[in-house]
Amino acid sequence: MLPQTALLNVFDERISTYQTHVVRCQQLFSEEAVHDLRVSIRRLLAMLDLLKQVAPGLRRQKKLRRRLKRQLAGLGALRDTQVMLATVRAMKGKPPAGHQAFVADLLQQEAHHLLDVKDRLLECPSRKINRRLHQTRKQWKAVVSDINVQQAIRRAVDAAYANVCVRDRRARQDNAASIHRVRIAFKHFRYLVEIMQQVQPVYPARTIHAMRQYQTLLGDIQDAGVLQASVAVFAGVDVLPLQLYARQRYTVLTGRYWRQREKLAGFQLPASQAVSV
Repeated sequence: MLPQTALLNVFDERISTYQTHVVRCQQLFSEEAVHDLRVSIRRLLAMLDLLKQVAPGLRRQKKLRRRLKRQLAGLGALRDTQVMLATVRAMKGKPPAGHQAFVADLLQQEAHHLLDVKDRLLECPSRKINRRLHQTRKQWKAVVSDINVQQAIRRAVDAAYANVCVRDRRARQDNAASIHRVRIAFKHFRYLVEIMQQVQPVYPARTIHAMRQYQTLLGDIQDAGVLQASVAVFAGVDVLPLQLYARQRYTVLTGRYWRQREKLAGFQLPASQAVSV
């Protein structure tokens, strides 16, 4: 299959997956459904970023990206609340003091965010998003035959990896915002790698697996940081033991990440030959 055709197929798959998860999330606002929709939006945004680099002349992407980002942002608070609920409910041993009050507070927040997200999704311009997606696909199909897709993807992946390395060098173990910036950059890099693997595999399967584990750890740190911040401002009774638990969880995860930072060097784009996956 030609790389141009393969990339068009990836775009089609990203569009279809996004549309499926929008419908699912409108019907079932579970933690999994919200997470899957957020991931599908991020993958679609990565695809649009790549298309913009490959064919900068494509029109009407700005409004499309803005609508998708607005949709993504609307799901963020609900997803954070659901993850915190899952985390504190899964605590082993006797729950610390303040646990039940904090869970009750999270349930109230979840109900509020659910109403907000339902309104956003039910009134969200899904039809406009879908129409713009198909307009972008039509434009892409018209110009793709004149583009060196493999070279363009490699440039995009190289640039994304370089950005991760810059943010990693600036990261500090005691600075949550700096680690968060690494997470965002690495997530974008990995989504571009996913596209590359579908067009022409370059990374071996073990490296792809290691990337997934690395991103999972960074995501766990983000979730632990959100929990720590939420517990810190919670005005419940006897909340100190819960605050200590949240702080310890965050400290353990950041320490684990700090010991594994050297793994990032193994994710640099290898030589241009394709590999079997």
